[in-house]
Amino acid sequence: MSLEVILVSAPIFMTTDIHYNGIPAKIMHTRFRGEVAYNGEVDVHFPHLTVGQTLTFATKLRTPHTRVDNMPRKRLVESAVKILGTVFGLRHTFNTKVGV
Repeated sequence: MSLEVILVSAPIFMTTDIHYNGIPAKIMHTRFRGEVAYNGEVDVHFPHLTVGQTLTFATKLRTPHTRVDNMPRKRLVESAVKILGTVFGLRHTFNTKVGV
C-alpha cells in the first residue's frame, strides 16, 4: 500500500497550517492563485538501466535548447552527469543496475 493511499484514506483529527515557502495557504490562494499546482505522478523506473544511464537519460530530458556559450548538448550532459554523480556520491555506482 502506498503512502498516498494511506494518507488519502486516513482520517485526520488535528489542525495543521500549510505554508508554501513560508507563505500561508490562505494568502497563497488569494494573491498567488495559479502559481502552485499539485502534480500527482507515479514515477516509472527502468530497472534494466544503470545508475549512469538513468542520470544521463534524465539529464538529456532537462537539457535546455539554448545553452550557455553554445555548449554542445553532449558535452553539457556528460559534464552534468559527472557533477551530479560527484555531488550525490554516486560515481562508484554508475555501472550498477537500478533494480530488478
